[in-house]
Amino acid sequence: MSYVERFFKKHIPSALKTIFAPTLTIAVMIPLSLIVLGPLGNFVGNYISQGILAFANLGGIGQRLAIGLIGALWQFLVMTGMHIVMITTMIMVFTTSGSDNLVTLGAVSASMAVTGMCLGAALSIKNKEDKSLAWSYVIAAFIGGVTEPGLYGIAVKYKRPFIGLMAGGFAGGIYAAMTGVTAYAMVPVANFLALTAYAGGSTGNLINGIISGLIAVVVSAVVTYLAGAEKKVGVLNESLSTSR
Repeated sequence: MSYVERFFKKHIPSALKTIFAPTLTIAVMIPLSLIVLGPLGNFVGNYISQGILAFANLGGIGQRLAIGLIGALWQFLVMTGMHIVMITTMIMVFTTSGSDNLVTLGAVSASMAVTGMCLGAALSIKNKEDKSLAWSYVIAAFIGGVTEPGLYGIAVKYKRPFIGLMAGGFAGGIYAAMTGVTAYAMVPVANFLALTAYAGGSTGNLINGIISGLIAVVVSAVVTYLAGAEKKVGVLNESLSTSR
């Protein structure tokens, strides 16, 4: 949509730009979204989700890898609306058996990884205003369960934090899979209370579930910090353009 808007702003006279640029942008994007992008996203999302779930059907190492992949890719699927197959699978499993040892493990780890990503960014960012915002995103994710500020305010803005986000989600999911963690409740929040999904079984199950969340936070924070969040792709592009 930003490219369409940029095109109209460039070619429409300044006197008409305020009214016609947004109007024409919406006129182009609504049919494009409904006819092309929406169906394409659904098609791609189904194949990605089914591909990951296919690993789980193999059992053993395949299932562990599937949980790790869910943890690494969950936020991407959510951001693009391609996680519906995963949600449907999770609901069906809970309805059938009353517990889940697949999708929930990766999803919870991915949610915890957002907190870690925001923490790593907050520690590495030098700009005071952006650093303050990053700390607020940590609180929003860990306490409020609102991951969108961190995802769009840090990951999308700086790009590099996506590396930490994926690493943390993968690491937490793999640990949960290797220790045989099982979720006994569908907790509809993405904050620390998501870890209560592991309550209801043995004490060891709950402890390992909590550890998996901590691993996701720590790994995501460390990788994000080492990757350096403050190097924005936009800045690099501007530098390249200037050098040319």
